[in-house]
Amino acid sequence: SQASESAWKRSLKEDPDVSLLSRFPRQRLDAEVIRDAMLAVSGKLSENSGGRGVMPPLPRELRATLLKDQWKTSANVEDHNRRSIYVFARRNLRYPLFDVFDRPDANTSCSRRGNSTTAPQSLLMMNSESSLKCAQELAGLIWDQAGENEVQQVKLLFRRALGRMPTDNELDEMPRFLSTQQKILAQEQRSAGELLLPLSETPIKNAYAGAALTDLCLAIFNTSEFLYVD
Repeated sequence: SQASESAWKRSLKEDPDVSLLSRFPRQRLDAEVIRDAMLAVSGKLSENSGGRGVMPPLPRELRATLLKDQWKTSANVEDHNRRSIYVFARRNLRYPLFDVFDRPDANTSCSRRGNSTTAPQSLLMMNSESSLKCAQELAGLIWDQAGENEVQQVKLLFRRALGRMPTDNELDEMPRFLSTQQKILAQEQRSAGELLLPLSETPIKNAYAGAALTDLCLAIFNTSEFLYVD
């Protein structure tokens, strides 16, 4: 709200070094939390607790480098979406998202987790199979509720992914992005099989509209507001 923003600016001015408890410095989510957050907002995070560690699917190019039985993907598909605390940890093989987002290497001691900002992080968030799948699942949830109503799509997306309603400016810009993205996809003349369509229960008559919504969900996953806590 405007009042809370004003209070935050006043606190920033009076306490630039963050020595008081009135606010908390911006902090990026840990790797495990980023994965859990994407699964949670897409409605796929498993709430099962306890039991043995699980092995989610790995990217094809990484699987090709492994020895036989070095990473046996869990047979139960639901286990693929369990919380990151249950993801099996191998010393010589780190889950890709955990690796690029500074999860410590188990081969060495670590007194404090690093906090880097690198290009591979953005590339993984935009292109990894897990990110794309979560974006499709989230788009499916939104499509089932809002259909092709772009304004409603944006409102639902912001509430679910960012925990707030979009601003007036965002309500103006986001539907415009969806319309523009539809036109771009149509000009490229991609077939439905080449598009990242929402994984919805409702039939998608306009494939380009569905794919544009998936693209917007993926973009939201890559915003500072999703990846950081103020």
